[in-house]
Amino acid sequence: MAQWAHGYSGHTHATKVADCESILRKAVEEFSASEAPGTPPNFSKMAARVLQARLKLLGATLAKLEEPRRGEPPLEKIDKIEERIFELDSGGVEAILREFSAPEL
Repeated sequence: MAQWAHGYSGHTHATKVADCESILRKAVEEFSASEAPGTPPNFSKMAARVLQARLKLLGATLAKLEEPRRGEPPLEKIDKIEERIFELDSGGVEAILREFSAPEL
């Protein structure tokens, strides 16, 4: 029964993406609003987590669409997902940092 231990916990790839984005957004907002000097958060590490979570979500979506038991795969959706994966890979962490307006440190 170990495979079902967290099967219905509500934690999905989509919730992971939302959590990572929320953490990065909050860190950027708090750092931008802060006037006290201090150690800035590691925005690159947070952006890397967002990127990884987004890629996993897209990969899982793609795998589900390509399941043989589902019949003929919807090629338009698959192409759009593959394009998005390519965009995320080519943009990398820098694109995520720009998206969230993280300050250059």
